[in-house]
Amino acid sequence: MSIPQEETFESIYLGCFPKLVSYLHQHTRNRHDAEDIASQSMIILMEKWDTLPTHTQKGIFCWLVTTAKHLWMEEVKRRMQAPATVSLENLPQGLHPEAPPDTTPKQQEEDYRERLQELAALLPEAEAALLHDKIVRHMSNEEIAEQLGISANAVHIRWSRTKKRIALLTHVHLDPPKNKM
Repeated sequence: MSIPQEETFESIYLGCFPKLVSYLHQHTRNRHDAEDIASQSMIILMEKWDTLPTHTQKGIFCWLVTTAKHLWMEEVKRRMQAPATVSLENLPQGLHPEAPPDTTPKQQEEDYRERLQELAALLPEAEAALLHDKIVRHMSNEEIAEQLGISANAVHIRWSRTKKRIALLTHVHLDPPKNKM
């Protein structure tokens, strides 16, 4: 039985970073978040390199996973504590109320929230929940699909139908009228 050779930071980085990103992507469901957390973990590893008891790839990878989990939990807590912002960018253009020039951003956000509540009240419960997930919680189709146990494509279809229903209920046209010749 041979004792594993100690490795350099570069060899650990090359061997562990892709595996760490892959591992985190499975848990965060977001490639960008996975890469950010993996990068932060590698920076901490570099800072603590001299204080670690072992420099084997297996030992360091376990350390990186633990560090990454802690960083991800901190990020989740930070996101949960951040005030939710409301965006109507995914709705048909005609549903974006024009903000009066003398309103503050806070008043504009309150108006958006009120508008969203009015829209949600017009919809069946499932569509109102989808509106909330997409607009208020900024969830992706993949995140909603995982939550509902359906495919991301099914979420995309439901969201398209919900937008069409909103347009019909509020008398907004999704497509500009075509010129007849």
